[in-house]
Formats: sequence, C-alpha cells, structure tokens
Amino acid sequence: MNYELNRPIGDNETGFKGTNNAAYRMEGWDFITAGGALYNNLDYSFIAGHEDGTFVYPESQPGGGSPELRKQLGFLTRVVHSLDFIHMRPDPKLVKADFLQA
Repeated sequence: MNYELNRPIGDNETGFKGTNNAAYRMEGWDFITAGGALYNNLDYSFIAGHEDGTFVYPESQPGGGSPELRKQLGFLTRVVHSLDFIHMRPDPKLVKADFLQA
C-alpha cells in the first residue's frame, strides 16, 4: 500500500500482454481498487486513418485495445465515481495479509 505517500500513483501506458482485453481489464480493476489514482493503457486500435479507435490490429500486435475494452473500462470508471472514493482510507483491521508472514 502506498497510502502513506499522500500522492496519486498511476499505472501508465500498459501493454505488451497480447491482444486479449481480459489482461488489461483485470490490470485496470486491480490497480484502481488497490488505491491507484490513474490507469492509462496503450490502445493499439488508434492509428492514423483510424482516429476513432476502430483499427482491427493483427494478432501479432504486442498490445491490445478496442472499443469493447474502452466500454469495459468505462464501467470501472462509473463504479469508482459512484463511491465516496476521496474519503476512503485503508483499514488494516479489515484485511490481514498472512502471506507476508514468514
């Protein structure tokens, strides 16, 4: 947890996990629900001539992105905005990390 830093932490320009949306969707959810402030993934569906993000890239592409992924991440945005996120704080009594014990 980085809460004590009192600074926003971002996950910028994610990618290189293949073309499947699931990896990027899960990374976004994991990062934001762990307290991250910004999730910004590379989206290979935006290229010259396809400024609307509709380019269908080859399976050999190193990263992902698509209208469907943006829709899925939009749901994450709506969930976070529905919470009183600014006033949320970690509660060490709620979760115990036994895996840290040797």
